[in-house]
Amino acid sequence: MHWLSLPISIRRLFDSTEGRRRLLIVGLPLALATAFKLWLALTTIGTNDVRYWNTFMDYIVAHGSVTIYRDIWYYNHPPLMSGLLRVLSPLVPHAPNGFPFLIRLPAIVADVVSTIVVFRLIRHAWDERRALICAAGVALSPILVMVSGFHGNSDPVFMCLVLLAADRLLIGKSPIVAGLCLGLAVNVKLVPLIVVPVFFFHPRTIADKARFGLALIAVVAAGYGYHVWMAYPFMKKNVFEYGGLRGIWGLGELCGSGLPDMTSLKTASRLKQAIGLAIMVRAIALAWLHRSSDDVTRARSLLGSIGWAFLIFMLLTPGFGIQYLAWLAIASFLLGPAGGIVYNLLGGAFMFSVYHYWNRGFPWHFADSDKVGAWRAPQALLGRIAWIYLVVLAALLIREAWARRRHDH
Repeated sequence: MHWLSLPISIRRLFDSTEGRRRLLIVGLPLALATAFKLWLALTTIGTNDVRYWNTFMDYIVAHGSVTIYRDIWYYNHPPLMSGLLRVLSPLVPHAPNGFPFLIRLPAIVADVVSTIVVFRLIRHAWDERRALICAAGVALSPILVMVSGFHGNSDPVFMCLVLLAADRLLIGKSPIVAGLCLGLAVNVKLVPLIVVPVFFFHPRTIADKARFGLALIAVVAAGYGYHVWMAYPFMKKNVFEYGGLRGIWGLGELCGSGLPDMTSLKTASRLKQAIGLAIMVRAIALAWLHRSSDDVTRARSLLGSIGWAFLIFMLLTPGFGIQYLAWLAIASFLLGPAGGIVYNLLGGAFMFSVYHYWNRGFPWHFADSDKVGAWRAPQALLGRIAWIYLVVLAALLIREAWARRRHDH
């Protein structure tokens, strides 16, 4: 019932005269951006991540999905992604551009769904005008164009599932389906664990919290259980302890400026704990403050908390990968249209510069960072500007929230 209601309600968005306006403002940019992503996926290899995925697929087809964690130390994806690679394998000979196209197709499709769901969520919590701006911003996001169309990784897919979980909790009123969606997101990558407290503390009743939690646990246990049982030491090292590349973003880059060494394992572990604690405390505090608020206020609180979770992560994370920018490319619009647009432009400029360097100029075909090496000063400068903007954005959001609270009282 809940699954059927979503496509029906999406179709109704475009049935009326107002719906045709939505198609013009959101649908046309989305169609153009999707066409460009498909063109990139059909004409390029992408980054070296695509080559890694191909290696993973060949191994899984030949040897299965358990021993890969032992034999390929850099395989850091959940078991569900092994299943996806097994499904894709027989399709490779029949697909245009073969594997490089197939591995990017799920992210391209996910961006289409994310755009529509962002519109639904923002309209539900705020208004149509804001929803149109945010949805168009997601549709045209240069970060998503490059990550989904070129890079070749699963980040846009788990972000789409996080949004679907929010949609089902706020609009579908189904904690169970929300838990299933978020559980699937965690089966794509571990990252969505950071928003579990946000979702768990949102429902008003203990029963709804329990429904959400049990559904989430069931899906995560089904996806991870067997492989954790069979290969826990290797999964612990490859998946659960993976933290990206240290020293190339944000706080990690400041270790040469008299600050503590952000690249050490001990400091990285403490920063991860700080991220989790900050998100947890914020989720509990807002759930308490809005326990008696109306549904619209609570919806804004949930969506803002999702945005803040990814903002906090990007501000404090000791590890980084250029594709991480895609997380906030969507979540930033949950914090406000202006902030989302500026972040996507700055992050997009940083990302474009990095890919252009790895491709050694135009035309883009294969961005092999392993061979070309780490990005240099021009790219690093753009990365610092993007991170500093996030610091400023966080400060502005805090000031705005403080001013609003003082006005309300």
